[in-house]
Amino acid sequence: MTLFLSLPFWALLLITVVIFYLALEVGRAAGARRRDHLDGARDELGSMVGAMLALLGFILAITFGTQLQRFDTGKQLLRSEASAIHQTWLLAEMMPARYRDEARGILRDYVDVRADNRGDLSERIGRSERMQSALWRICLAGVAEMDEHYPRELLLESLNQLISLHEQRVAVSVREHMPVVFWIVLFALAILTFGLAGYQAGMAGSPRNAARPIAVVGFALLVLLIADLDRPGHGGLRFDQYALEYVAKRMDTHATSGGSDR
Repeated sequence: MTLFLSLPFWALLLITVVIFYLALEVGRAAGARRRDHLDGARDELGSMVGAMLALLGFILAITFGTQLQRFDTGKQLLRSEASAIHQTWLLAEMMPARYRDEARGILRDYVDVRADNRGDLSERIGRSERMQSALWRICLAGVAEMDEHYPRELLLESLNQLISLHEQRVAVSVREHMPVVFWIVLFALAILTFGLAGYQAGMAGSPRNAARPIAVVGFALLVLLIADLDRPGHGGLRFDQYALEYVAKRMDTHATSGGSDR
């Protein structure tokens, strides 16, 4: 199942549509064979199909809501991280010039790495963490030489928050996903529901029409959207990087106007 969910989103949609539609057609064929034997069960079967569709819709709604909330949490963490980066940039002003300039240079590159949605994700995370280690060493050395009247603890607290927010973003967006067993149950329930709906259609002898394939595609699209929310940045849904881009512009503006040379 993990391999299945790692497929490109177009392939995931295609496979999902095929699986759901096959379940519908297999159920229809089975129902057609039993049409003359279970005439009295058709009303009961219709109620069962309605109940299964309602249950599937309920599960999909809960899953979608949970994943959407997680996506919103990721967006909020991005904005908080941008604020922490800028705060650390400003507090670096307290350090002696050689430490300040080196720390700010790394912070400026750090913003670009954090805002970049291209390339290998693991490589970008590794690069971010190497920059954090370098920043920590520079700030520790700079704090040791700061004037006593400066609130040196604020700089280290801000840097610590920057690192913590990075870890939270990685956890929410990369490491924490919907459990595989939940995906299995979701697909099993969908297959059973479409199989039962096809069985009912076969029992009733209903002719094929466009409504059923459209319903299959609709459910498959919703499953795809849930998968996209579960893997933000890999498909069509991506976090808006405006907050980080805005911080980068403020840094560039400050560098152009010139900072203090304490």
